[in-house]
Amino acid sequence: MSDLIHSQSQYKPRFIPYLGDTDWLQIDRAQNLDPSGDFPSEDEKELGTKDKLGTIKEIPVIGCSLGQREYGSIEFYRGLANKTAGTVTLADFATSAGDFCTYLTDKNDAFVGTLWYPKQRLVSLGLSIGDPKAIVDRSFTLTGEQALILQGANKYLIFKKKTLTAPDIGSGDIAVITLDDPVAVENPEDTGKFMFRVLRVKAGVTTELAEGTDYTSTANALTVQDCTVDDVIKYYYSSGSWVTTPAAPFTTNVSDLNSIRANSMVLYLGSAGRLHKIQSASLAVDLSREDAGEVGAEYPIARSVLENAVSIDLGKLLDSSFTIEEVLRGNTNG
Repeated sequence: MSDLIHSQSQYKPRFIPYLGDTDWLQIDRAQNLDPSGDFPSEDEKELGTKDKLGTIKEIPVIGCSLGQREYGSIEFYRGLANKTAGTVTLADFATSAGDFCTYLTDKNDAFVGTLWYPKQRLVSLGLSIGDPKAIVDRSFTLTGEQALILQGANKYLIFKKKTLTAPDIGSGDIAVITLDDPVAVENPEDTGKFMFRVLRVKAGVTTELAEGTDYTSTANALTVQDCTVDDVIKYYYSSGSWVTTPAAPFTTNVSDLNSIRANSMVLYLGSAGRLHKIQSASLAVDLSREDAGEVGAEYPIARSVLENAVSIDLGKLLDSSFTIEEVLRGNTNG
């Protein structure tokens, strides 16, 4: 499974933040996006029976590891944190989630399909400076429960969001959203189903809606109950064609830096000031996740983090008159 995604021109990665009035974004400067899968099971046995009675399949664990060049933008960090602006702190990752979707083309640039990893949650992140001449790299590890491939008439994963205005809402607080850019295609594995997921963001609170109770859909329309002005409806479906905007799943970012080398980085340690003559450095953050489920639900219904562990590794000092211990206690004056 880890061979499915590599850093090639035929792979065009995007990320869809789950919470809030957030839009999807392409993942710039990605070097690799490698999935991993664990499919645990338990044999059923009983006293008096020699052979097993059967096998219980447990919830799979589908992870994603992303490698990315440092290029001076925090847009992707904001996406992972489900934020649209401002700074990002570790607390922002406790409840955030998002979907990785990679749009695939063949060597002739003909579109083939979409690899989709829904509701991934951050497990760890890192920043690495290997040596004084190295390119600075980011790393991210996430976890989830599903991996899907969309192909054929359903080959494009489509994400849309709409902020409702008064004309959008009819009698009974019902909103009807037209699906024409592009039209939705029925799920071939679930007859009569056109939506993969519908979210409503009301006064900043995101709720995943239930089909049949909270919304209904056809190829051309999504009908949502209990709507008010300024609600944001986020909806996911598949189609055989792409949207009008953006014009393509991935467009090369020519505005930001291609990468940043170590000679453009400056290291500081608290209030002690700038660190000099460090040969390498790395930052690692591990999030101890506790995503909670409930009886009757197949997948986790709440996301949380028990604690964060942050470690910093500083390589040797070129100047032997200082030790790392002296730098850490702020004694760099000789």
